Amino acid sequence: AEYMGLRMTTDLVSLSGKWIDEAEGILICAGAGMSAHDGTNVYVSETDFKNHYAPIVQYGYDTSYDAMGLMFDQSVPLAVRWGYQASHINNQRYRYSPPPAYTTLLSLCEKKDTFVITSNVDGYFERAGFDKDRIYTPQGDWEWYQCLKPCTQTVYPSKPMIDRVLPHIDPNTLKISSNEFIPKCPNCKGDVFGNVRGGDWFIHNHLLQAQNNFIQFVEKYQKEQKKLLVIEIGAGFNTPVVTRFPMESIVRKNINSHLIRINPSSPEVPTDISAIGIPKGTEILSEI
Repeated sequence: AEYMGLRMTTDLVSLSGKWIDEAEGILICAGAGMSAHDGTNVYVSETDFKNHYAPIVQYGYDTSYDAMGLMFDQSVPLAVRWGYQASHINNQRYRYSPPPAYTTLLSLCEKKDTFVITSNVDGYFERAGFDKDRIYTPQGDWEWYQCLKPCTQTVYPSKPMIDRVLPHIDPNTLKISSNEFIPKCPNCKGDVFGNVRGGDWFIHNHLLQAQNNFIQFVEKYQKEQKKLLVIEIGAGFNTPVVTRFPMESIVRKNINSHLIRINPSSPEVPTDISAIGIPKGTEILSEI
C-alpha cells in the first residue's frame, strides 16, 4: 500500500481528494464530532452548556453528555427535567443551524451515489440538504418522541409537543410553570421521552426502511465490488459498534473500497484494509 508511508496532512488530504474523485459511491459515517461547533458544543464544552442551560449546573450537570440521564434523576424536579429536555430538543433539532462542515461535505459528495449513517440525533444531515431517504439514524432522532413503556410502537412528532411546552418554561430556572404542561403519551398518558436510543424502551420500527436502504446500499457495492469510499468523521469510542467497527468491516469486504477516518483524537486505522486516518477535526473537509 503506497500511502502507508504518508504522514503529512497535505499528502493525506490530496489522497482523500483522489479517492473521492475515483469513487462510484460514498458512504458517510458521522459521530458526535461532526456536529461539534463552537458556541453550541453543549455536549463537550462546559462553557457552552452553562451559556445555554445555567440553571442545570446546580444539580451537578456540566455538559449535555453528563445530562443524558437527567430525565431519570429523581433528585431534580420533574418540571425542571422537562424544562431542560424541551429546550434541549428544540435547540438541537430546530434552533441551532448545522455547522458549516455539513455543507462542505454535501458539496464534496454531490455528484456521487451517497448514503449517510449517523449516530447523531440532531437531524443536521437532512437540514443541510442531504436526501432524507438516504440517511439512517440507528440511535434515533429528536424529531420524534415516544412512550417510555412503550404502550405501542408509534412515535409522535416532537415539534408540536415542544411548542406547547416552551412558552411555559421560566428561563431563570428552566422550570415548567405547571405540571399540566409536562408531556405525556397521547395514547396511555404515561411518561414519554425523545425517540433516541437510551434503553430497551427505544422504538426502532419506523427506522427499518432506512436500515434496509443502508444494507442494500452496502450490499450493492460488495456484490459487484464497485468502488466505494467510506468517509467516517468524528466517530470515537462512545458507540463504536454503530460507527467505527461496521465501517472497517464494510471496507474489509470490498477489495475496491477505502476508508478515510477524520478524527482529532482517535484517527488510528487497521493495517489490513485500505485506510488513512487524518488527525484533524471537520475543518479539514474544506481543504479536500
